[in-house]
Amino acid sequence: MTNVLNEEKRYDFIVVGAGAAGSVLAGELSASGAQVLVIESGGPDEASTIANPSVWFYNVGGPLDYHLPVAPSPRLNNRKLNMALGHVLGGGSSINAMVWTRGMQRDYDGWAKNGAKGWAFADVLPVFKSQEDWEGGANAWRGAGGPIHIRRPKNPHPTAPAFIEAAREMGMPILDDVNGPMVPGAGYINMNIAADETRVSAARAFLRPALSRPNLTLLLNTNVVKLNFKGTRCVGVKIMKGRSVTDITADKEVILAAGAINSPRLLMLSGVGEAKALRSLAIDVVENLPGVGENLQDHVVVSGVVFKYKGKMPDRPADSNAVEAEAYLSSGPSSDTDINLVLLQLPNVTPEAAARFGEPPTDTFTITPALVQPTSRGTVRELEIVRAALDYRPPTSEAAALQIRLRHILRHTQKRQSRQVIEHLASRRIPVLLAG
Repeated sequence: MTNVLNEEKRYDFIVVGAGAAGSVLAGELSASGAQVLVIESGGPDEASTIANPSVWFYNVGGPLDYHLPVAPSPRLNNRKLNMALGHVLGGGSSINAMVWTRGMQRDYDGWAKNGAKGWAFADVLPVFKSQEDWEGGANAWRGAGGPIHIRRPKNPHPTAPAFIEAAREMGMPILDDVNGPMVPGAGYINMNIAADETRVSAARAFLRPALSRPNLTLLLNTNVVKLNFKGTRCVGVKIMKGRSVTDITADKEVILAAGAINSPRLLMLSGVGEAKALRSLAIDVVENLPGVGENLQDHVVVSGVVFKYKGKMPDRPADSNAVEAEAYLSSGPSSDTDINLVLLQLPNVTPEAAARFGEPPTDTFTITPALVQPTSRGTVRELEIVRAALDYRPPTSEAAALQIRLRHILRHTQKRQSRQVIEHLASRRIPVLLAG
């Protein structure tokens, strides 16, 4: 059921956000027979740029993206950056590249060791396997028969095998499955692309199949503007659709799945956060929780290492996502992987690089270093909460001191690892460096 509230405006569970997490939660909760309402501020996932894997990059910075401005920081040379956040059914899983990456075993085990019971890799692996329909069939690491079809490139672009061969010649291990034992090495990316060559988003895999249930309701183009509390218990939400404001009651739970920015935003707007800061903004305090809006973590992708293909670059396969190969490596003496080199079969440069070197030609590809173990932390700033309350848009977030490792990437990865890969690729008569 879509966009029709029940007469009582009352549900067992209210899920705020129908992105990756909200789609899974709403689908699973509705399977129990409970009355479930899931509320999404974006619209339906019907754009052709969502379904077609080969043109996903048109979504980023477009109308389906919040394109959230990050506060300029002197630690990042006061660059003006934007954070991509999906503003559509399926959230980020509907707008970004279709890269299925489960994460490092050591991270899950570290969380469990530090008190996150149930989050050890041995605990989450069965869940991952239940979600997967891996092209190679079930094994100790992978699942089959799940709602998300996952495969490697069928007919990879010539740059992908060349990238992997270059990594082999550098002495990197070549991984048959980058989601098997997560170790340093290079291989073909796992892609959540269906057999019919379309994107498998979280909404498509988990939410849409459940919408035929009469006990599940989806509201689109609807903003949750406040959480309603009775004492310190959240008992419902206040929604705004057009100019109409409505209160909806949750008899059991309200589940915030609005993402790393909008979840703390809603909490602070509703009086949950650092009491002193909220009072300074004339927000009534429900609960003093200073950690709300803190500890923001994100991985930085360094664009601008772009190469010209010798001759006319072959067209990208229509059933691929222009991101077909990657390498995991360590930037320091430790063997712990903290850098991900991603091959993009398209030009991808920062405004600064374009201003310095000019816009790249079309027959180019990019090797993009990504920071996958950030040690810096940022915040969702309280000052912007007031502005959010006025127009119901996400607040500016401060990505803060990500330069701690960013400079390390620029100095070591972009100059050393990427250029070594370049040299090997050049020996195979593929690229010429344009900008670095």
